[in-house]
Amino acid sequence: MNLGNIRNICAHDEKLYDVRLTKRIGITEYHKKLNLIKNKPKTIYATRDLFSIIIILKILLEEEQFNNFYNAIIKSIKILEKELNTISIDKVLYKMGFPINYRKLLKL
Repeated sequence: MNLGNIRNICAHDEKLYDVRLTKRIGITEYHKKLNLIKNKPKTIYATRDLFSIIIILKILLEEEQFNNFYNAIIKSIKILEKELNTISIDKVLYKMGFPINYRKLLKL
């Protein structure tokens, strides 16, 4: 369902970067390894945002496919960071649901 929603957003040139999906994804090993579960208050990050879709793709794609995809994202983030003047890249990444340690996902 979520992947279909993302596909439709992309196909219709809608805003994707701060998407909030209607269906939460379940907690994965990646949520635990990236420390995305906070106990006070009980909060689980990356369950309804763009980063949750990246976690889904980490599970579904072959390792090489995912690494190529994720390296392209990291490269795009670096390019975007150089072009931003009025907002920091950290604020943009936060809106997309990316945790501070998002690069670690490649090594997991």
